[in-house]
Amino acid sequence: MNGERRHYGRRVLVVEPEREGSFESQWDAPYSWPVPTFWTIRLTPHHDATIVQIDHHGFERLSAMVADNLQGHEDGWNIKHLEVLRGLVE
Repeated sequence: MNGERRHYGRRVLVVEPEREGSFESQWDAPYSWPVPTFWTIRLTPHHDATIVQIDHHGFERLSAMVADNLQGHEDGWNIKHLEVLRGLVE
């Protein structure tokens, strides 16, 4: 991030091959939150394609920090993430 390598992640919570995966998301110190948030990736067959749903949730657990952190993530997400994902699966 901003030219600096930062690590994040934690425990894997759900693994359902070809359907769903969920894991805790937490940056390493000093960038860590008081508690982790969660990522859930769901794959749903749809005709001859697959619907990919990516949810970053659990921001309500950050209490007073929730508004700033949620808005920061909303501002950072755009189509570039989906373009990278498309490149990986095609």
